[in-house]
Amino acid sequence: MDYTDALAGWSCIEPGPGVIVCAPPGMGLPSIPPVPDKGGAPSYTLAAFVDHHFDHHVKFLRPDLFHDQPCVGGEPMDYFALLDYYHCIIPVR
Repeated sequence: MDYTDALAGWSCIEPGPGVIVCAPPGMGLPSIPPVPDKGGAPSYTLAAFVDHHFDHHVKFLRPDLFHDQPCVGGEPMDYFALLDYYHCIIPVR
């Protein structure tokens, strides 16, 4: 998959120079500010592109569902306050 494939119905943002993060059709991106009272989706798995090439996934998990479980590959999940979700990077294999 490359960035132009992702544009077909996906929701995308550019959080930094050369980095684009996209949600699959129908999912949408996490809300800023966060939806109150745990009203956001239980989880999001977004595709990240660096310089228009697929680079990694970003997994987000709502805090009420986080119980110290690790991310894929055993890395710990970190709290991302802007979205009020735990998150981690899942590298491309």
